Amino acid sequence: MNKRLKYIFFFFLPALFLKISEPSAFGCTNPLLPPELRCDSVLANGTVAISWEEVLDTAGIFNSYHIFSATNPAGPFTEIDSIFNIAQTTYTDITANANLKITYYYIETRSRCNGMVYSNPSDTLQTMLLSAVNTTFGTAALTWNPVHIPDLSSSLGWYHVYREYPPGVWTMIDSTQSLNFIDTITVCHAHINYYVDIDNSLPCTSASSISGDLFEDIIPPVFPVIDSVSVDPATGHSVIGWTASPSGDTKGYIIYENENGIWVPIDTVIGRNNTIFENNLPSWSDPDSGSLSYCIAAFDSCKNTSRLDDNQNTIYLTSVFDICGRNVTLNWTPYLSMPSGLKGYNVYVSINNGPLTFLAYTPPGNTTFTQGQLADNSTYIYYVQAYNNTGTITSTSNIDTVFAYAPSQPKFVYLRYATVVNSDYVGITALIDTSGFSSGCKILRADDSTSAFNYIGTALPASHSGLVSYNDHTAQVNTQSYFYKVIALDSCGNDADTSNIGRTIYLQVNAEADMKNILTWNSYETWLGSVKEYVVYREIDGAWEGSPIALLSPATNTYTDDVSPYTSSDGKFGYMVVADEGPGDPYHYTDTSTSNIAIALQPPRLYIPNAFVPQGVNSIFIPVNVFVTPENYQFSIYNNWGALIFQTTDTKTGWDGTFKGKLVQQGVYVYVVRFENSGGQMMESAGTVTLIR
Repeated sequence: MNKRLKYIFFFFLPALFLKISEPSAFGCTNPLLPPELRCDSVLANGTVAISWEEVLDTAGIFNSYHIFSATNPAGPFTEIDSIFNIAQTTYTDITANANLKITYYYIETRSRCNGMVYSNPSDTLQTMLLSAVNTTFGTAALTWNPVHIPDLSSSLGWYHVYREYPPGVWTMIDSTQSLNFIDTITVCHAHINYYVDIDNSLPCTSASSISGDLFEDIIPPVFPVIDSVSVDPATGHSVIGWTASPSGDTKGYIIYENENGIWVPIDTVIGRNNTIFENNLPSWSDPDSGSLSYCIAAFDSCKNTSRLDDNQNTIYLTSVFDICGRNVTLNWTPYLSMPSGLKGYNVYVSINNGPLTFLAYTPPGNTTFTQGQLADNSTYIYYVQAYNNTGTITSTSNIDTVFAYAPSQPKFVYLRYATVVNSDYVGITALIDTSGFSSGCKILRADDSTSAFNYIGTALPASHSGLVSYNDHTAQVNTQSYFYKVIALDSCGNDADTSNIGRTIYLQVNAEADMKNILTWNSYETWLGSVKEYVVYREIDGAWEGSPIALLSPATNTYTDDVSPYTSSDGKFGYMVVADEGPGDPYHYTDTSTSNIAIALQPPRLYIPNAFVPQGVNSIFIPVNVFVTPENYQFSIYNNWGALIFQTTDTKTGWDGTFKGKLVQQGVYVYVVRFENSGGQMMESAGTVTLIR
């Protein structure tokens, strides 16, 4: 009969049992209860140590504890030992082999109560058989059974999982309320043992059997997450910060930098909790030359390497200085994947090596900022800092330095001369300083010394010589002189320097009746070397004479030209005055300025006799011409009946008193002289002449 069933049977028939038992020395009505089993532990050699609670024996009827075991929860259970000391509450079953199988135990108490009476069995305990299986995926799969038979056990408590590595060193690695556990292998190649235990409320600890296998770590660590990539303002190096890999076997990190689209490992950081790296490596890793991209992989002691973290870039700050607007515009690359989200950017500035101070805030989508009103000859140092929504993580850009300077201005501009060209327009030439950059020169003109100067145009200097030329075609050079000055502009179009004033020479001439032409002109103004002399040139009948007709002192502004020797000319005289520059010009020029061409028209004059004697002394009737143009000249003789009897177009040919070869009769004849004066006008003179024979 099954042992448990036997005692159940006796439990329900106590009276019958007592009747057939021998009379006991102790009379009692309530035999002792079974002890409360505390725990069982499987030892390394497979033996099992069980513990129980001492039974309460106030009547002194205890006889013994009887320990039963089985390899199946349904039995059969076999008594393996008896203990007669009520105070002994532990027992070791050396025959259990519980490292290979589950062993089940319960205990009965025997009382001296009108005979030897056995109690009901205690709750059944089962040893915990642990199975540690190598999954070949870099993990150990642990499973075990509970201490109590499930249908008899109370609620499960916390199981403590222990691992033996290195050999002889046991470490609790986790706790669970489940009957299974997955342990990630973090050693490269080793035999690893495990056991689990559980405490109860008595208190007492039950331990499982030991199970192990040869394991190998093939699982890479969890990749680290970059939280910031900054540029150290002091060194100019990139500084990368990241969160430590949660994998406990992480040995260190590999730092990668993107070089021309290829991820290149540049360094290694040893230590799971070492999460900062400063890149002071090759010159191509220069955050001042562009945005640098980094990513990080974790590796363990078995050289398993995590996948690469999402890359992150440094903030690359550049600037554009507007020399004319006196402002600087900052531009930077955006910071991506900021932990907890990007709140925005703070812009900082240091002026002339002063402290860095907050300058401005821009929202996340704005990666540009303009600062105006920069002071000349000042150094501005900028950097931009990105920060997240919690304010706990920041990323700093490279340093960008701007030197705010004024445009390089020309230091001088000198008006070399203003001259009348071909009596048509005014030509101006100036010299501008080439040590400073100029965007051009403004040309200003005034009608007289008391009038305001007005802008008339802009001229660009020659690239190397610094000479500036301008032609004023709006000037009425034959009616007045003009005052000019030149203003040099800097590269921004601002006035930099103003030249001396140059005044053109306006020449006037009057033709007098005494065959003299009187010239007057204004002085040329103003050379730094002053006027050396005025040179007068003359044109007769459209042809300029090869040599000047006068060299006059710089104080002279008038000249009288006697043209009586030139009565055979047309009477048209042109004049031009040229001013020559004297010594003393600091730029070593000796320039000239030419006036307009002034025309003097001497009126034509005819001296005609009133009679002539063809065969006498005054035998030819001819007008004496002074300043008469030979072209379009016509001299005609008519008789009393109006018939034309003589005509010539030669100013030097006269009438000899004949008609068709025969001498005409004595009498009065009509003459008509038609001619063109020096001004191009046709004139006519008519009268009578008496022919005497």
